[in-house]
Amino acid sequence: MGLLGTNGKRADSVTLIPWKSGRCVTWDVTFLDTMAQSYLPISSQTSAVAAEAAAKRKLVKYIPRTQTCSFVPIAAETTGAVSSDV
Repeated sequence: MGLLGTNGKRADSVTLIPWKSGRCVTWDVTFLDTMAQSYLPISSQTSAVAAEAAAKRKLVKYIPRTQTCSFVPIAAETTGAVSSDV
């Protein structure tokens, strides 16, 4: 209940057993091409900055679902860097 967004999108997975604070945990995974033109200016300066930016976008996207479950954004770059929420 409450996992499907108003735009029809859903997270990648959810636990069936309550995990944290008695709520289920849901997560959404994204992989970024660190060498893409859109990320190159920031990813060439600092490691994992593109992954962190993607994780923040995921948090904003899934804010309505945090009323019913805990949400963990997972973002990884092609160079191996992973967002700090993982």
